[in-house]
Amino acid sequence: MRLGLVLTITLAAQAGSLLDRLAVTVGHQVILLSDVEREIRLTAFLNGVEPDFSPQGRRQAADRLVEQLFLRREALDMAFTGMNEPLPPSALAEFKRTRFHNEAEYRTALSTYRLTEEDVIERLRWQAALLRFIELRFQPGVQISQEQVELYYSDEFVPAWRKQHSEPPPPLADVETEIREILRQRHTDSAVDRWLGQARTQARIRYYEEAFR
Repeated sequence: MRLGLVLTITLAAQAGSLLDRLAVTVGHQVILLSDVEREIRLTAFLNGVEPDFSPQGRRQAADRLVEQLFLRREALDMAFTGMNEPLPPSALAEFKRTRFHNEAEYRTALSTYRLTEEDVIERLRWQAALLRFIELRFQPGVQISQEQVELYYSDEFVPAWRKQHSEPPPPLADVETEIREILRQRHTDSAVDRWLGQARTQARIRYYEEAFR
């Protein structure tokens, strides 16, 4: 699933701030440089990598925020109420358990990345809501044929299996459900990409290049 799709966005401009600047405008909505840098820190924190504040890293983060803006608009237009659902406490606990050895390590990482726990909760909440919305909006139109399943099995599954195992691959019938889910996700991602490409062509987007130097 598009990991580039599971991020939060701040749209309110901080008029009068001397330390911030415009990064992108999408029609009358704005994305500030502080929004871009926060997006970089959040993504790096969730992935356990160093933040990339290079011009390319900033541009990629800005692109993700633009995509999120389009998807948020679409969710609002469809009256998708799932965007307002709170994050279950168990989701934050599971994230901590899979990424950190203990609470102290988690708190140290928050400080290192200059984030708050509220930042993390909001990101995880948005990510879960976005996945639900994508399933509702784009997945119903995805149809997987038997021919596609068989082609994936012969061209991708079997070669990958033989590289990692000495025993023969399982028969198609044993892995068909798994293959269908992989293809469904792949086709859903493609549908989202096509939709976002069309949304970009219909929007007035301006990147302020000085923010990406």
